[in-house]
Amino acid sequence: MLLTELGYPTTADQAGARLDRLQAERTTKVLVAEAEPSGDVVGLAGVRAERLIEHDRPSGRLIALVVAERFRRRGVARALVGRAEVEARALGCSRIVLTSADHREDAHAFYLAAGYEQTGRRFAKDLDAEAVSRLGA
Repeated sequence: MLLTELGYPTTADQAGARLDRLQAERTTKVLVAEAEPSGDVVGLAGVRAERLIEHDRPSGRLIALVVAERFRRRGVARALVGRAEVEARALGCSRIVLTSADHREDAHAFYLAAGYEQTGRRFAKDLDAEAVSRLGA
């Protein structure tokens, strides 16, 4: 499973339900890359248009990018990102942003080579864990 390769253990049922939810969103596009001639899914990307306070036009957010390990370094990620940029423009976005974990150095090199620049840091907080700790569980 591609999301598991990315570090997010996911069952086929979970992935299917998530994809169904995302495909129902008008401002989200899910893209897949398939191997020929088998049709096996070897890559996945998602892009979403978001309205932000600091910009007049929406920004595209690359919400996922993963390529199966045995298909990496063959242009699959570059093709998916290129298509995600096309979809973001079609959604009216003036820019595209993404987040990437600190340990993904290969991904960082890829994004820089694809014309992206590092502009900040990502911070995250698990709200479910905080709620549990407040309840004393």
